[in-house]
Amino acid sequence: MAAPAHMKGPAGEKRTVELPVPRQPGVGGALAKPCIVFVDDRLDALHAFERLLKVDAHRWNLVFVHTFEQAFVAMAAEPADVIVASIDAGNSADIMSLERLKADHPATVRMVFGAPALRENVVRVTPLCHQYLVKPVDVLRLHERLDRALAVRDLLTEPALRSVVGDTESLPSPPPVLLELRSALEARGTSATQVARIVEQDSALCAKLLQLANSAFFGTSRKYTAGSVVNIADAVILLGMATVEQLALITGLFVAFEENEETLGLSPGALRRHTTLVAEIAANLMSSRRYAEEAFMGGLLHDVGKLVLASRFPDSYRRVPPMARRRRVPVWQVEMDEYGASHATVGAYLLACWGLPRIVIEAVAYHHHPSALGRTHFDPLGGVHVAEALVQEMDAAPNDPAGDASTWLDSVYLDRTGVLGRIGVFREIARDVARRT
Repeated sequence: MAAPAHMKGPAGEKRTVELPVPRQPGVGGALAKPCIVFVDDRLDALHAFERLLKVDAHRWNLVFVHTFEQAFVAMAAEPADVIVASIDAGNSADIMSLERLKADHPATVRMVFGAPALRENVVRVTPLCHQYLVKPVDVLRLHERLDRALAVRDLLTEPALRSVVGDTESLPSPPPVLLELRSALEARGTSATQVARIVEQDSALCAKLLQLANSAFFGTSRKYTAGSVVNIADAVILLGMATVEQLALITGLFVAFEENEETLGLSPGALRRHTTLVAEIAANLMSSRRYAEEAFMGGLLHDVGKLVLASRFPDSYRRVPPMARRRRVPVWQVEMDEYGASHATVGAYLLACWGLPRIVIEAVAYHHHPSALGRTHFDPLGGVHVAEALVQEMDAAPNDPAGDASTWLDSVYLDRTGVLGRIGVFREIARDVARRT
């Protein structure tokens, strides 16, 4: 179970906060080491993986098999946390194996790799996997992706989160344009023009890229000024490949949910406006360009778990915000009571499955209580935490306890990072950003 911590609540009382703790061997059936299954019909490829990942044998249980059938046998004996499989996106047998894998092992993170795929094949594979990698696989990048995917094991209580997101039919698939972008970016020598051609297939993503590239924060360089970026290739150059990739994810995600808004217990459009404002404020609180970009992405994605919970439990989730207002507690606390997991951990799980950077995953997972990570410097996680509290303050009705950001701020973290006395400055920055937005 989660370790309890205490923070000051809206009425001055203490309230329990869920703080993730590392899983221990043997507790609740948890594995002592995460299990990763590799599938490739080429013996030399399996030997290469085994040789290059030998250094991780002490912390990962690595299983190497030639076929999906062998993988299913191995996973029946020991469930896998991650499967890494070589496929042909145009091969019906491989597609059927992925469908079976998704149905029989919904909690397993599915990474597949193959040749650069045609768009129609990417569309076929997208709903069946979490990540699509391009051959030849860069082992260092794969190692990093495995670390990201496995990081959430310690974030999530067992079995609460698995029961929420284990049914992958209720989870969104990575947008096809995201997998196409990753396919292009994994290949060496991909140009901004090539990336732009992929982006131009998605009008919503084009609009978001141009909007961001022309914003006051990003649209400042020797070559570009705010309002001067008019084509996608220039936007790609200005924003950088990583930012474009993550924007593809969040844009596709919101579009997918907005198409099904009537069945959800919340408004994706309203949530998008909220997360965009949080993102812009968080970016403006940072002291460096790199931190600002990471805080911006963390802000855009910090509430993605609400969309997941709303799609998984549409009837009951409608009652969560009103219940939180009546009880005068945070929404995440009602989520914990109702589902055994909060939108923060649900969102972090999904993003880890999709291979987002660890710093973004942490900003999503801990944006309610950043002190849990023990950081001593003000970073993107802190930016998202403060920005959300300030947005809630600006949005609160008169006499609402939420109208004071200090009610929800993690004073332990702010004091430890030396910014507790700067909340007034941060508040002015937030108001200025809100006026310009």
